[in-house]
Amino acid sequence: MRPGVQDFMKVAGDESCLALQLIAAAEQHLKHELDIIKALYMGADLGWLYFNFKDYKDPQNFRVDFGAKFFSALVGEEFDLVHEAANYQELPGEYAIYKYAREVATKDKPVIITHFNSPRIDTLVYSKTVAEGKLVGKRILRKKNG
Repeated sequence: MRPGVQDFMKVAGDESCLALQLIAAAEQHLKHELDIIKALYMGADLGWLYFNFKDYKDPQNFRVDFGAKFFSALVGEEFDLVHEAANYQELPGEYAIYKYAREVATKDKPVIITHFNSPRIDTLVYSKTVAEGKLVGKRILRKKNG
């Protein structure tokens, strides 16, 4: 077990919705479940997912920097991850991840909150961003040269 695993998992629960959706798409592609914690650590250790192990409160933790590399490593095949408009209709063999956003007023200025989910699974049972926000785009996974 790695030191700080509880802190890592707490941050994952709060901030890793896109990374978790990439893992869920990999599970769908492979037709079996993956070890989520092992996958998240792998992504962070290899730099595909940003994670500051010296500062668990870093607001950038679990930012997906190289989603295609992360997903491709999970499934053992090369995929691209592309941004598409909210109205994009995915093609057979593609995996869609939906991006929702909502504006939240703060004392200084409005802040945009985002959440990623998919038709496969929403990693939050209730997301205020999905419930009150709007679909603003999609991330599409498609086989390279496919």
